[in-house]
Amino acid sequence: MEKVNYQVAEIEISYRPKFKVAERPMIISSGMAYKICWLTGMLPGLIT
Repeated sequence: MEKVNYQVAEIEISYRPKFKVAERPMIISSGMAYKICWLTGMLPGLIT
């Protein structure tokens, strides 16, 4: 099998959420940020 090498000059990756920026919660403290991350599943298993 012949090995083929490709070169890419530039690549752009972006993320566009399905919700509006105005619908996001306003984070005003580190405690609130922690709670939001915990409730959304971004910090699984960190609370003992």
